Amino acid sequence: FRRVLFRSFHIGEYRTADNDAYGALTDEEMTLVLADRLRPGGEIHFYTGSFAYDKGEAAGRALIAKRGFVDAGKFKTLHIFRKPG
Repeated sequence: FRRVLFRSFHIGEYRTADNDAYGALTDEEMTLVLADRLRPGGEIHFYTGSFAYDKGEAAGRALIAKRGFVDAGKFKTLHIFRKPG
């Protein structure tokens, strides 16, 4: 079976008030859209070296709380969240 993953390296780095003006998805909303499309056992990775990693941490907490993901720990500069199943 093939493991599927999303790497979300730039979460939180480009969002501005201009995005709100036209109703763009928030970082959390976009992460949840990706989570819903991910196969069971798949992973979402956040880059811990980003200046906006706090947004990645918040999105990771949302994955756990709202989608039942598991915090699979960190590997080098990646924080890994796994979809159960």
